[in-house]
Amino acid sequence: MPTVADHDDSLLAEHYSRMFGDYDAKVAEQRALFERLGVRPEGPSEAIDLGGGSGLQSLALAQLGFRVTAVDT
Repeated sequence: MPTVADHDDSLLAEHYSRMFGDYDAKVAEQRALFERLGVRPEGPSEAIDLGGGSGLQSLALAQLGFRVTAVDT
């Protein structure tokens, strides 16, 4: 029986990011949301993105100055 990771690798991974549309626009959208919410690093700051998926939030946080660790299958 295939694992969840096998299913993701063999079927979903190829299509996952395309489901979001324009990738750069989605990263910018997430960054704008974080800015509106006042999410900003105070000095050297780290963020952990659990279930990072395609990395939209991870990249947005990195652009804001966070050192990001993203975790996903």
